[in-house]
Amino acid sequence: MKTTKTKDNKQTTIGRAFLVRLLNQIQAADFTQKSICAALDLIKNQAAKLNKISWYIYADRIAAWLENVNNRPPLTMFQIGNSKLPFLNWSTLPGINCPGAAECWADGLGWCYSLKAWRYPAAFFRQLQNTILERGEFGRAIIAQEIAQILDSPKFRDLKTVTLRLYVDGDFNSLKTLKFWLKIAENNPRLQIYNYSKSLPFFTELIAAGFKFPKNYVLNLSNGGRYFNTAHYHQLKNYRDENGETFVRGDFLAVKVDTSGIKSATKRTKAERKQLRLKFPGEKIFICPGPCGECTNIKDTPHACGNNNEFANTKIVIPVH
Repeated sequence: MKTTKTKDNKQTTIGRAFLVRLLNQIQAADFTQKSICAALDLIKNQAAKLNKISWYIYADRIAAWLENVNNRPPLTMFQIGNSKLPFLNWSTLPGINCPGAAECWADGLGWCYSLKAWRYPAAFFRQLQNTILERGEFGRAIIAQEIAQILDSPKFRDLKTVTLRLYVDGDFNSLKTLKFWLKIAENNPRLQIYNYSKSLPFFTELIAAGFKFPKNYVLNLSNGGRYFNTAHYHQLKNYRDENGETFVRGDFLAVKVDTSGIKSATKRTKAERKQLRLKFPGEKIFICPGPCGECTNIKDTPHACGNNNEFANTKIVIPVH
């Protein structure tokens, strides 16, 4: 989402640069309630000037919740899925929650896909709300309680496994956050959790400490970060536990190709597939088709990125779009 202006150079949207600047200020203040409320006030002021009523309403709801975070959060924490991602999924703010980010983020100027969601105020404020929850002990307890309630709901209670994609937006912001989610996996064996991460040092720190990773968690090593192809990356690629098993599926690579003829982020043309294959001559790759729930014909694990058996150590590639 870029700032939109009229012919007379008047701003008409809540701009990406404006939001990134506010989030950087919140992060610099270590996510204090005061800094978050100050940012929300600025968003409301900007929304009022631009007549963006939805932005004002959502900002006001988050501000009211912050007055007593013991209350239930105003927005749904988990999304239950859609045609592109038919799984339970969790998001936080990109960039400021991504200590391993590099060219993908570039202070909001990179190719991070999550920024496109900021066209919609509900997406931005859900990411903000979840970031606040994830950074506090009480908030993490609320998340754990929400997962238990979801798994016991009519939609999920009779399912043998429930897929959870962590961090459609955002990443593990700390070792404590990573350990929290791995504990969630351990405590909920019906969950099949997978994600893409650039926060690689947190994982190697756990390996060095002899941590036992739950079998229902799968990691994809995402490129575009500062730790890709470093010692942390290679340690994870080569990691095996005492049983010769690993929680690391392999690489998930966003590749720059000629996007001039690409009309859809979820439909791969023959020309696009050819470009991607030329980037990996002689290598076995799997081209991500876009919709996660139908990328394979494997019944139990239809999504390649969460399948650490058939797709172990296979490079899964997607164009930067």
